[in-house]
Amino acid sequence: ATPSAAPEPVLAGLFRSTACVDGVTIVATPEAASRALQVLHRHKERPHAWDTETADLVVGRGARAQSPVNHGRAVCATCFCGDDVDFGSGPRLFIDNAGFATGLLQY
Repeated sequence: ATPSAAPEPVLAGLFRSTACVDGVTIVATPEAASRALQVLHRHKERPHAWDTETADLVVGRGARAQSPVNHGRAVCATCFCGDDVDFGSGPRLFIDNAGFATGLLQY
């Protein structure tokens, strides 16, 4: 069997940019990031619950173990600041920061 070729850059991450999950706004483009930032700025006085997922770091115990702080790279972030906040497709925000969306968290 011949190994499949790497996906074209335009197609890489296509699922994340076209996925539709009820109640979740998926940010995978600079335009979507800009819209999400506008909503976040409108609600800056309320608490926000953030979570991130990281890759490329050494986990576990011992001398080589690393904390995600200043190590690895963030592959995504999620935010929730209330059921009444609508980021476009609902109150839960998912920010992609991997593949073709690398760098969106710096936006």
